[in-house]
Amino acid sequence: MIRSGRVYALKETALHGQFAAKIIEGVLGYHGPAGGADYTVATEQAILRGSVDLALGRFGGKTPEILAPFELKGADTRDLDAIMPGRNKTPVQQAWEGGFFEATTQNTTKIPIPATTEAQKEALAELAAECQLVAKKRRDIQAALRRRIPDLCPLGRDPKLTTRLQEWWTLPDFAAFRAEVKKVFKADIPLAERSAWEDWSTRDRAEIARLSAEIAKAEAQIDSIVYSLFDLTTDEIALLESVV
Repeated sequence: MIRSGRVYALKETALHGQFAAKIIEGVLGYHGPAGGADYTVATEQAILRGSVDLALGRFGGKTPEILAPFELKGADTRDLDAIMPGRNKTPVQQAWEGGFFEATTQNTTKIPIPATTEAQKEALAELAAECQLVAKKRRDIQAALRRRIPDLCPLGRDPKLTTRLQEWWTLPDFAAFRAEVKKVFKADIPLAERSAWEDWSTRDRAEIARLSAEIAKAEAQIDSIVYSLFDLTTDEIALLESVV
């Protein structure tokens, strides 16, 4: 999902359930209400003046004890300190404005955060920065052609794009792209423009594939470091990779 770029087309709410069930519970070991009366992860958890998408702590009793609130965002959210459109606040503010909770040493020692060396921190930071830079290049290329596709729609018709056209780079070749344009807009790509569109889409599709391979390589290196830090077993790694 990440390597193909499809995750960037999904709304954040479409990913909440899998993130909580597969990552927070399946890999990190927290458990929700189904795991017993006393549970350690809750979704849509109220915190005084509002609520958060997900919270870690102790739940099930009369008073929930929240240790870490999460305001989840979509995969294309790059800056968690930036003001979100329509919210007038950052994701960090959204998570914490419901109130302040004290995390004591007794409680925080149970949160599975592994110790890391400076070399590991530097390696992870460099790889993460590389992924972000390459992903931005890929997203810009994808968006540049996507923005021009409505130009192929005849006047008077709805230029709304289907998912296949929004994710045009996933179509196998120009013939498939052209067929989808004809299907959606009820008109073929003009003959005078056809060659230019074929050259553009073919070139950018190849570049997207190359950038995706770069991202996959860097992600594999990040995964390897993180798996080692959390001392994950082969089965746990397989579970994690089955959802990403």
